[in-house]
This record gives sequence, structure tokens and C-alpha cells, in this order.
Amino acid sequence: MIYSVVTAGISALYVWLEERGLPTPADRGLTGYEQVLRDLIREYRDHPGTMEFLKADGYNEVMLKAFP
Repeated sequence: MIYSVVTAGISALYVWLEERGLPTPADRGLTGYEQVLRDLIREYRDHPGTMEFLKADGYNEVMLKAFP
């Protein structure tokens, strides 16, 4: 569950940055490990937990029921 919460939080950060037109890390020059992490973050884009992070005003408002 911790893994899922952390990944959803990172994914929410990327979504938040994109919504504001702020740059996210470039795809060029990534190591294989970084590419896997980038792909995982993209997979979590529509995860219910990512949506919990985006609508919360603080960590205490993130409902863990979104992380089965």
C-alpha cells in the first residue's frame, strides 16, 4: 500500500505541474530505471489515489480507501 500511495502522490505532482503549464522532466537522456519510473507515473495518472491527492488540500485529506 505504501508503494501505491507514494506512486500516486508523485503522479499527482506531475499532473498538477502539467495543468499549470510547468515543465516536467524531459524524456531525453533517461536511464532505463528512470524510463521505468516515468512509465509507472504515467500508468498511475488515472488511478483513484492520484485523484485523491489532486483534490486534497493536505495529506490528512487523502482517503486511503482509494488504495486497495
